[in-house]
Amino acid sequence: MRVAGFLLGLAVILFAGMIALANNQQDVTVIYFLGKSWSGRLWMALVAAFVAGGASMLVFTGFFIVRGRIRMGLLARKAARLEEEIQSMKQKPLPDERPVFPAEPAPAAGRRGMDPRAP
Repeated sequence: MRVAGFLLGLAVILFAGMIALANNQQDVTVIYFLGKSWSGRLWMALVAAFVAGGASMLVFTGFFIVRGRIRMGLLARKAARLEEEIQSMKQKPLPDERPVFPAEPAPAAGRRGMDPRAP
């Protein structure tokens, strides 16, 4: 289904491009910086502008993709370190703590592990 959608989109773009090519057959002169110029058909100038825009988009997008991959790698290493820390903490025994609820009596100092209600 994706391939069919891609091919349909490509066909629409090519059809629109052919219509634009047929409607833009005028001769134009493009003057660059420093007095340089180029003469040719309008459709060639439009295609050149489209290609230049696509190339600049790829450069800027590539910069952000590389930066994102570097950040993703750093975060993956940090997550692995934190996972190791969690695993090491799971293996350590918990210390004896005072009861959280005041209704529970605190265990006697010499009788840990025994029932506090026993005499």
